[in-house]
Amino acid sequence: MEERSDVDLQERRALRARRRHLGFTQRSLAEAIDASTAAVGNWERGLCPPLERYRAPLCEALDVTMGTLDYLLDPRSEPLPESVAPTMRGHPVPRWLNHFQSLVLACSELVAVERILIYDLLQTARYAYAIERHGMLPLTHEQAHERVELRARRQNILFREPDPLKLTVYLHEGTLSEPPCDQPGIRDVMVEQLDYLLELNERPNVDIHILPANGRAAPARAGFEVLHRDGERSPFMIVHHELTVPRYVEDADMERWLACLDYVAAGALTPVASTANIKAIRETQLR
Repeated sequence: MEERSDVDLQERRALRARRRHLGFTQRSLAEAIDASTAAVGNWERGLCPPLERYRAPLCEALDVTMGTLDYLLDPRSEPLPESVAPTMRGHPVPRWLNHFQSLVLACSELVAVERILIYDLLQTARYAYAIERHGMLPLTHEQAHERVELRARRQNILFREPDPLKLTVYLHEGTLSEPPCDQPGIRDVMVEQLDYLLELNERPNVDIHILPANGRAAPARAGFEVLHRDGERSPFMIVHHELTVPRYVEDADMERWLACLDYVAAGALTPVASTANIKAIRETQLR
């Protein structure tokens, strides 16, 4: 009886209903938009949203607007006129992108503190896949692949021209030596990741500071980001994360987080010393 109820719930999903109304199977819709059948199934079950590159083809295949597509993906939402875009503190947010990702794409400078994993804008594809596929909240291969691809697209802001993102990251030393999972070949993944950190740290718009494991910054808050707009001295947003959910810090609480950032920065190694630290840990990974 429970199984029938679950089936009925799936049948009521709007995206699936629209697909069937137009005579598409999951496979034929996937072929029409150059996606995988598994991806279409994941979208219909609400397991993950389509990547940006699939949204326009989906709208064309299903003969709907972007606003209506949002409704098909989540029938609890109301389709909005295409001229109406949600905002966060006056910042327009693309409908296909969540608030946090959109805010990162729009800022000119970002300062991040990370004590658990390599910060996501610094991750290699293999390291990111290991986190998504075998980490604390494991995903299927297809879901992990889509998350990694989306992350790679976001990382392009470090290389955009003419104004690449100015990125300063404070990484706890433990993130360099502790692999994100226990899987065959993970040591090679870590060596590749450390090589990529060394490469990025040579870019003029990237500064990586290591927080020594025995340093004064070790007991600081877990992880957070400070976002700046071009030409503005004060940050316009501070974000910290609870599992995968971003939490936006109100103006009145920003001072506490900025004080925490000052505390962390005071205990961090310089970029030059951080490079030496990364190289030393890389050598231990090769033994």
